[in-house]
Amino acid sequence: MGPDGTTQYIVTCGADAGWDTCYRRAQHVCPTGYDTLSKDARSEHNSLRIACSAQPRHELREHDIAQGNAQSEVPVEASLSRDTPPEVVETIRGYCEAGNIEACARLGSLYARGSPALYTARDANTVARFIKYACDRHDAKACAALLEMNQPGWVKEPEEPAQRPADSPSTEPQQAPPTSVRVWPGWAGRPRPAKPTSLPTKSELRATELYRRARPSVYWVRVGGSKLQVQGGAVAVSAHFLLTNCHLFETPGPIVVGQQEEAGTVTLFAADPKRDRCWLYSRLLQFEPVSGVRSFESLVVGEPVYSIGAPKGLEATLGPGVVSGKRDVKVIQTNAPISHGSSGGALFDAFGNLVGITTFSRVESQALNFCLSTDIYWE
Repeated sequence: MGPDGTTQYIVTCGADAGWDTCYRRAQHVCPTGYDTLSKDARSEHNSLRIACSAQPRHELREHDIAQGNAQSEVPVEASLSRDTPPEVVETIRGYCEAGNIEACARLGSLYARGSPALYTARDANTVARFIKYACDRHDAKACAALLEMNQPGWVKEPEEPAQRPADSPSTEPQQAPPTSVRVWPGWAGRPRPAKPTSLPTKSELRATELYRRARPSVYWVRVGGSKLQVQGGAVAVSAHFLLTNCHLFETPGPIVVGQQEEAGTVTLFAADPKRDRCWLYSRLLQFEPVSGVRSFESLVVGEPVYSIGAPKGLEATLGPGVVSGKRDVKVIQTNAPISHGSSGGALFDAFGNLVGITTFSRVESQALNFCLSTDIYWE
């Protein structure tokens, strides 16, 4: 805000791009014209301080945002936070109003952080749309905000019926509380990526090297509601598909996967709840797939294996063990550590091949843990 009460903006552009780029960006912020108050040339970027001749547009072009029609460049500001300066927020907002989806995603990041420099009168659906753009671009705080918002269109948790005073009985028949269940997609006929080939099984890797290679392919999973603890895992077998267990998704709600602070929403693509095998898919997210997948038949009882998952929410935990047995319906028995939160995680052989998805254990017994063979996900 200037001393005379006018709203001022700072428009930045790369030093190599020239001032014309800054002028074009200023025109996007102030389509009705602007006054240049100052210019600042630095080694890393140039910037203009401007004031619009008239108030810039405040109505978002929803169709352009949805279709991605506007192609203006996204301003390159410092990382965003709740304390991002208002003039930076205004610059980003100007690009979003011009139809730039990347800029709208940045606004979503700011909404998720509760930035005081944002509008306070946006309707909830528009705010949710911005935040989803940010979540789809791996902003973990935005994904957490989506889970908290419980937007219309998501399957909500059942609500408790209102309590009626004991001295005023109702004459109406009692209605059961509303229920909500996960609607499972089908399994047969759903297209899947090609199964990765097996890595050579000649030279075993040291545990440190195996972990370095395998760990990037294992992701944590969070599901629905407002509880943000890690609930399980998933393993990438292509750039857009992951394997996991269906029992993680019995509670309805959005599904978020990630590593450390990077996350995004995914779709439940194929499901066979009876055998506890599920596929997750994202068109926007890029995953790091495993290097190889090995068949159930080639496993030998006694050979070393390693589990990687998030037991008790402890992401990317490595656990050594051996193949303890090979059971019916292609289930691998192992003494590699598995506990609550490990479901959907990975079981690797000593050569770096994915051999199973960690699924359940016998709580009353010692080291009786079980994994679904990767074979069954392609059957």
